[in-house]
Amino acid sequence: MKKLLVLLPSVLLYFLFIVLIDPNFLFSSEDEKIAQSIVDGNSVFVFKKVEPYRNLKKCIIERMPKDTECVVVGPSTSLVFDSQSVGSSSFYNLSITHGSFQDTLAILGILEANDVNYKKLVLNLDNFFFDSKADQYANTEFIKPYADYMSSLVLDGKDHKSRVHPDYAALLSSKVDALFSVSYFQDSWRYLSSRKLHALTRRWGIVDSGFAGDDFSYDQNAAIFYPKKAVEKTEQDVIDYVSTYDIEGVFSFGSHISTERVKFFDSLVAYLKSRGREVELVLVPLPPVMWDKVSEKSDCYVLDEVSEVMEKTRERYGLVLHGSLNPYKCGVVNADFYDARHIRRESLHKLFTE
Repeated sequence: MKKLLVLLPSVLLYFLFIVLIDPNFLFSSEDEKIAQSIVDGNSVFVFKKVEPYRNLKKCIIERMPKDTECVVVGPSTSLVFDSQSVGSSSFYNLSITHGSFQDTLAILGILEANDVNYKKLVLNLDNFFFDSKADQYANTEFIKPYADYMSSLVLDGKDHKSRVHPDYAALLSSKVDALFSVSYFQDSWRYLSSRKLHALTRRWGIVDSGFAGDDFSYDQNAAIFYPKKAVEKTEQDVIDYVSTYDIEGVFSFGSHISTERVKFFDSLVAYLKSRGREVELVLVPLPPVMWDKVSEKSDCYVLDEVSEVMEKTRERYGLVLHGSLNPYKCGVVNADFYDARHIRRESLHKLFTE
């Protein structure tokens, strides 16, 4: 009994520490506040551990105008797509880090469930959408019901909007896991060590557009600005990133893209067109040093296969296709990238040439 009395306060303090510091905002309503500020037309910085921000994008969709000219959907390579590149000031960037097949469907499903009437969809896809092996990089349980909802709309036209909602059991599970997670405690400690009192008092704030501080910031369209340390990276940094990049895992050497997902993609585009949506496709190139490294391997098939699918879809539906996975077709150089995969905002004009 005495041991329990001694141990209990320590356990409670451990839980309290995690809940108060909470680097991913699992136990707070910060995402809702940030989303509302962005929709109100503000640019914001976020003191937050880097993670996919799925809930934040869901919150933005729930608050954005019902009539919006354009939305951007895709993985992290399109997080910097801005109003100039997409050709509209009335747009929201809904891209997600490590955006997978399920993520793409979920974001589209959340848009449908919230009756957002967007005219144009700028859809950035890579092998993560078509390659089922890439699902290992995703963590989409919370918003998976929206992906299932979108899949139902595309495949059989059934609208179960009244029954679609987030997986609250998965959300609760993630919170419980965080409380007992050594890694989340370590993340919380590192967050507190780097932020000091800001970890509790200044989690996010409004800044001028284009703010490049110590953390990522969002403009009023939810497109990101990279932090200062990323902006200052050099071409040599990109080369160094590529030298340690897991190309065999990320590009699924020896494997092919899923034929089922290729068929679904065709059905998805057909559905979007039937809804009166204008669809523009985007392929963000690899840095030349990455492309050269991958091209040396004879068992990397997914990049050529993705490019072929996108080109055939463009031809079949008369769509615009921006960019290419091949950097030499876009005229980009290594210095046009922040790292091994992400193109700089100021270099987007090399993709969006029309």
